[in-house]
Amino acid sequence: MDALIHEFPATINGEFVTLSCITLLDAEFIYNIRTSPAAEFLNCPKNYSLQSQIQWQQNRPKSEANYIIFNRDQKKVGMVSIYDCDWANRVSNAGRLLLEQQYVHNKTPYGLEALKI
Repeated sequence: MDALIHEFPATINGEFVTLSCITLLDAEFIYNIRTSPAAEFLNCPKNYSLQSQIQWQQNRPKSEANYIIFNRDQKKVGMVSIYDCDWANRVSNAGRLLLEQQYVHNKTPYGLEALKI
């Protein structure tokens, strides 16, 4: 299947989390995680700002999906991406996992399940 015509689901439900496609309204949430201690070791673009986060979101190719991670209480807890999709062989990469600081070292299954589903 051609990646340009494939549609990712708007939401994906797991046992502990729900993934929902990001919107521009999520830019500030993502920006806040990326500038928090939780993202201390992430490669961050020079002069990273809320505006550059919005531009990044606006320029994502249709061949990838970026999801906000919601817990059972419908609270945003992070984000995850699906990219480098090879539809013919049903292979892709999951990554760009970001979690809010309180969930990075907490024994929650949010990040693991987000990557799994």
